[in-house]
Amino acid sequence: MPTLQFKGKNIIWNHHLSIPYHTLDEVEKLNFNEDKSNGNLIVEGDNLLALKSLLPQYAGKVKCIFIDPPYNTGTDSFNYNDSFNHSSWLTFMKNRLEIAHKLLKPDGAIFISINHIEFGYLNVIMDEIFGVENKLPIITLKAGTTASYRSINDCPVNVTEYVVAYCKKSFKPNRIYRETGYSEDYSHVIINPKDKPEKWNLKKLTDIIHEKEGYSNWREYRSKYGANWKKVRFSKMEEYALENRNNVVSLNTLQKPSQTIQDVIDSSKKKRDIIHVAPRENGNPIYCYNGRTLAFYSSKFKEIDGEQVPSEILTNIWSDISFLGIGPEGGVTLENGKKPEYLLKTIIELITNSDDIVLDFHLGTGTTPAVAHKMKRQYIGIEQLDYGNNDSVIRLNNVIKGDKSGISEYEDINWQGGGSFVYLELKKHNETFIERIEKAKDTSALLKIWSEMKNRSFLNYNVDIKKQDEHIEDFKKLTLKQQKEHLCELLDKNQLYVNLSSMDDADFACTDEEKRVTKDFYGIKE
Repeated sequence: MPTLQFKGKNIIWNHHLSIPYHTLDEVEKLNFNEDKSNGNLIVEGDNLLALKSLLPQYAGKVKCIFIDPPYNTGTDSFNYNDSFNHSSWLTFMKNRLEIAHKLLKPDGAIFISINHIEFGYLNVIMDEIFGVENKLPIITLKAGTTASYRSINDCPVNVTEYVVAYCKKSFKPNRIYRETGYSEDYSHVIINPKDKPEKWNLKKLTDIIHEKEGYSNWREYRSKYGANWKKVRFSKMEEYALENRNNVVSLNTLQKPSQTIQDVIDSSKKKRDIIHVAPRENGNPIYCYNGRTLAFYSSKFKEIDGEQVPSEILTNIWSDISFLGIGPEGGVTLENGKKPEYLLKTIIELITNSDDIVLDFHLGTGTTPAVAHKMKRQYIGIEQLDYGNNDSVIRLNNVIKGDKSGISEYEDINWQGGGSFVYLELKKHNETFIERIEKAKDTSALLKIWSEMKNRSFLNYNVDIKKQDEHIEDFKKLTLKQQKEHLCELLDKNQLYVNLSSMDDADFACTDEEKRVTKDFYGIKE
């Protein structure tokens, strides 16, 4: 397990007090095991090692995992490599997903954003790790439009991405509803609702709309409104149905009714044009009419964002989540690859309650923790890369200060700012040299790094330093890219970060503060 280092350059503050919340001195008070208020955690470092580091304290405690991993597109749209071959990609994902499975609670679930390239391969991995029986419906997202560059591609134009989801055996999702608008399926009106149901009279809603304007049929109505007559009539039907929702009904075919109800339905086929009532012991009666059953428009209304609107239960086709114009969300301006806050709101709302933990180990620009923070969920985020002005820590600091973008102004969020998080990193060793190698501008800089590597890094066991120096002129003849690759190959990849067992080794120069925070994080007693 790696040693942890407190990131003092990213001070955490309480927005409402406008003073540092955790200074370098106050970090002595942090307790990851007992203090719930300090539960929000961002870890910088290799996500495989960081996930392993979480296991001692978080195994079986995470309710929701969302990740947006590399899509293996063959491009480099992110700073990390997004161009693996299939076998490398499978190994990369499998190693991390196996740990993710251990971190989930018995009623937890994991949602993974992916496109068509690795979609099938991801399903195979997840079937193996989580079990086919724990697979949730695949969610289809409309992530683009034909107005974008995609429209120049061959038909059909690809505008979709997917979310593959699996759960543990005790998982029970929350019920979520989405606004749907009026449907012409609700085509009849009970014109005498105060009478007994057996006396109800049904009338077509279209006839009511025609008559209200003095017309006897649709042909006369069309003669007034011309080519737009259907749109005009629909608008008036929608308005009427909204105002009279308790009396507007649809005529449905009931699926798999009990034998008692089926007998009433059959009776209504014979004695037509009257309402037949099928009582139920544990529910409202079923009203049958000419072999069909009545469904009231009022039953579709739910409160969404503080307003009563017609709705339906959430399906696995999410076309209401816009990917357009989300670039500036959270005060970070990534144009491509960013996920909408509303997508994460939907997932977190579906899976979690207020006391649950949310994890994202492909953090990117920090959409997941930003949304979790606004929704008052505890979160853990892991990211190896520094995204500069788009970094997740910058975004979370914006959230604490009261960011108003994304989901902030939804009725059920009403985000005003506040809160805190702890920012740690896995203490680097060889990883520091790799980062310097990648940033080097010329051979001279690389030779200086090599000089330091000989004295301070862990090299592969078979590296002969003397031979490397003897062939230094050959090294200089390589391209800059080849020189960087060569130096990286010399480093022992098992020593990228300081291991917990080496924390007291003088070669790694761990400070007392780093040792204390590490022991606190892992729950190690003095």
